Amino acid sequence: MLFKFIVFLTLLWLPSFILDPEVGSNLFVLRKHLVIYSGTLLLGFIFAATLLAFRFQWVEKWVDGLDKGYQWHKQFGLAAGIALLVHWLLIVGGEMLIERGLMPPPPPPPFTGEPPLFIKVALTFADVSLYAFALVILVAVIDAISYRQFQRIHKWSGVAIIVGVVHALVFALLNFGDGKMNIALFGVIVALGLGALILAMASLFGRIGKRRQVNGKVIEVTRYGNEKSGRVARIKVQLDAPIRYREAQFAYLGFAGEAPHPFTILNYDAASQQVVFAIKALGDFTRDLVEQVHIEQPVRVEGGYGRFQTSAKSRQVWIGAGIGITPMISRLSAISAAQAKPQIDLYYAVAAKTEAYFADELTQLAERAGVTLHLVYADEHAPLNGRTIVEQVSHLDFEVSFCGPQAFADALKTQLIEQGFNTTHFRQEAFVLR
Repeated sequence: MLFKFIVFLTLLWLPSFILDPEVGSNLFVLRKHLVIYSGTLLLGFIFAATLLAFRFQWVEKWVDGLDKGYQWHKQFGLAAGIALLVHWLLIVGGEMLIERGLMPPPPPPPFTGEPPLFIKVALTFADVSLYAFALVILVAVIDAISYRQFQRIHKWSGVAIIVGVVHALVFALLNFGDGKMNIALFGVIVALGLGALILAMASLFGRIGKRRQVNGKVIEVTRYGNEKSGRVARIKVQLDAPIRYREAQFAYLGFAGEAPHPFTILNYDAASQQVVFAIKALGDFTRDLVEQVHIEQPVRVEGGYGRFQTSAKSRQVWIGAGIGITPMISRLSAISAAQAKPQIDLYYAVAAKTEAYFADELTQLAERAGVTLHLVYADEHAPLNGRTIVEQVSHLDFEVSFCGPQAFADALKTQLIEQGFNTTHFRQEAFVLR
């Protein structure tokens, strides 16, 4: 997707560059076209990243799941950081070359005296957006910064987008006016800029996912585990209205004073409008949530999201590692009520038996659904590996559905490839929010 987007924007920019007779003889003109190109890519990446963050249903369908949409959001964000750096270097480097007499100065401006106010504002906004975008990107990629701090800074990225887009639109108009930008590119820049402005303002006013939000309150809390094994809270929420839900989907939970965070839905009863979540303490936000969530606490639920439903493949292997078992529990409930059931082996992989908080529930659900359940405790047996799976399934014509740590997924893929498995049949829900 990223590569195709770059090609699209490059093809729009290329005619103006190729057809300008001064490109080969005037270094300043060459540099100006490259500034336009890097700015175009930057604006395009910002628009795409913002669109992917908005949780539109049609976008989720297009990228085949919101989890994949967040991966693309991150890639477009990193690409925007690179484009921003190149854009800045071209501008600053050009100024240095002009000062040293290595590049001809720009032609005189079409005005005398001080530049118009809108140009002054656009130049000021360029500096503001530069530092704001740099801060947002650095916070996103530095793991030492906590998730809560990341969220607090990241939510203000809409301000950086607005000032950056104003700068981009003003200079697009100037470049179009002096013939350095063709009308097709100018039109796309205006469309991308206006789209990014609308999305950024909607984000600042809290409109992301607004139509799919339902208020509720916590009515039941059960906690498992300890600090060593990792605390888990199972919470039940009574909703004020129904939500749209399919098995193995997740929803965003928003508590007072905190940004919403996605968690897989264990079970949803449409009749009673009650929804159940399981949350593991994996970071600063979830650690506090597991310890502090309490009965009668107000909560906002937004969802459901996700396209990790059971496929039509006749032979399937489901793997839930640790808290990654939650979508499989939801799937089991749905499979129990289905008329046509695939043949399924379900692996529940945990570090120790004391961490198998859902083993009893899984045993009952698997028996009811006709699913073969494998409880894998790494401290008692060898950790789950690809060879064991292939031996127990007895052939390679199966589909894998995996939810758990990325490092475990990568190891299993490598081991399955060694056994001759085609990893295009390896489905994975991968939620990494930064």
